[in-house]
Amino acid sequence: MNSTKEIETAGTFLQGHIETTKADLIRAFGEPMNYEDSKVTIEWGIRFEDRTIATIYDWKRYELGTPKDDELMTYNIGGLTPRAVELIKQALELTK
Repeated sequence: MNSTKEIETAGTFLQGHIETTKADLIRAFGEPMNYEDSKVTIEWGIRFEDRTIATIYDWKRYELGTPKDDELMTYNIGGLTPRAVELIKQALELTK
């Protein structure tokens, strides 16, 4: 599995959600990309070994800002197919 800022994620769209913390996501996928003045403040782009592309991102936090490391919240999972959700959840389970 690759998690990098250089993975092309254009064309992905919402496939599901996961409730977790930023710290758990960092442990599983590395540091996120950070954005300012956007509907998304943090995002991971992941390409799994089977070539499935997935994104994990917060959505419309606006005044709340970037999530804290230990803040339990619901993140969006994007991808081209629902398999993205399955693989994200499996990868998170492996790091717990």
